[in-house]
Amino acid sequence: MIARNYYRIYKENKFANTRILITSFSILAISQLLFIFSSGTLQATANVIELISYALLLFLAIKIRKDGKKKKQDGDNIRYVGRNSAKRRKN
Repeated sequence: MIARNYYRIYKENKFANTRILITSFSILAISQLLFIFSSGTLQATANVIELISYALLLFLAIKIRKDGKKKKQDGDNIRYVGRNSAKRRKN
């Protein structure tokens, strides 16, 4: 599951963007589970929950784009999120 994989990455690096990504994928998974057991009102609730998860993903994309314009491209930013990413950097 995607949320579990990113949770392991978040435990190692503690990035706020990763936490937002985990939250949005978890909310999306909950909405998909609600779609499985859907009836009239439950399907509308699942749609609203799905909309919230996509809104969080949009917020994250805007935040990353805005933060990316502020930073200089001197190689100081971490390009790969994963295990031992700080050790792989040369700076």
